[in-house]
Amino acid sequence: MEEQTKEIEFRFEDFWDTFKRCWIVMLVALIVVAVGLYILLSAIHTDRYEAKVTIYILRNFEQGEGGDNYSMVQSISIANALIDDCKVLMVSRDQVLNPVLAETPSLVGTDWEDLKDMIKIENNGENRIITLSVTTGDSEMSAELANKVATHACEYFNEKYQQPIASVVDFAEVPQEICNPVSKMLVLLVAMGVAILIYLIHFVVYLMDDKINSAEDVEKYLGMSMLGMIPNRNDSVRRKSKYGYYYYRSSSYYGSSEQGNRPAEKR
Repeated sequence: MEEQTKEIEFRFEDFWDTFKRCWIVMLVALIVVAVGLYILLSAIHTDRYEAKVTIYILRNFEQGEGGDNYSMVQSISIANALIDDCKVLMVSRDQVLNPVLAETPSLVGTDWEDLKDMIKIENNGENRIITLSVTTGDSEMSAELANKVATHACEYFNEKYQQPIASVVDFAEVPQEICNPVSKMLVLLVAMGVAILIYLIHFVVYLMDDKINSAEDVEKYLGMSMLGMIPNRNDSVRRKSKYGYYYYRSSSYYGSSEQGNRPAEKR
C-alpha cells in the first residue's frame, strides 16, 4: 500500500489564526522576560566611570632654508609620524605605569598589567590629538589616574625626544555618569526573541494538528463539501465551546417531565 504524503500549505490565515490564539501569551512573556532580565542585569551590574584626557602632539620647529612655511609643514609631518610612537610609549611599564602605581596608595597590590587594561588611547587619524581615557569603578579614581598617566607619559615622551612634543590640553574631570549602563535595547531584543519563539511553537503545534475542527478542515483534508450544519440550541444561553456540545431529551432516561429538562449526556 502506497503511503500518501501529506502536503502542508502555508496560508496567511494560518499565521493570523495562530497569532490570535497566542498573542496574550506572547505579550505576557515579553513583559515578564523584559522586566525580569532588566532587574537581574541591574542587580549584577557593576558601574564603571570613564575619565578622558586630551593630549596634543606638535613638534617644535626652527626656521630652515625653505622658510617658515616649509619648516612648519615638515614639523607637522614629523609630528604625525610620532603619533604611533607616542601611543606605545604612553603605557610604558617602567617609565609611566609603575611610577603612577607608586604615587597612588589606593592601588597597592595592583599590577601594572591591570592598570594597562584600564587605559585606552585613541586617535582618529585626521589630526594630532590623542585621547587617553581611564575606566574604573570609582569616578574620582578614574580622573586621578587619567591625569597622572597623561602627565608622566608626556614628560617621558618629551624627555626621550629632547623636545616638548606632547602636552596635555585638557585634564580629566570627575565623571558624573557611568559609561556602561544596562542596555535596554538588548533587554528588549531578548524579550522579543522569547515572544517570537513562543509564536513559532504555537505555529508548529497548529500545523501538526490533524483533527477536524471546522467545516474548512472537512473540505481541506477529506475533500468533501458540507451541505449544512446542525446548530447548537444552547449557543444562545452559554458560551460556545471549541468542539460544541449537543444535548437531547430521552424519555426512557428521564422517566417523566417532572424531573425537568436536564441534559442526558454529551456527544
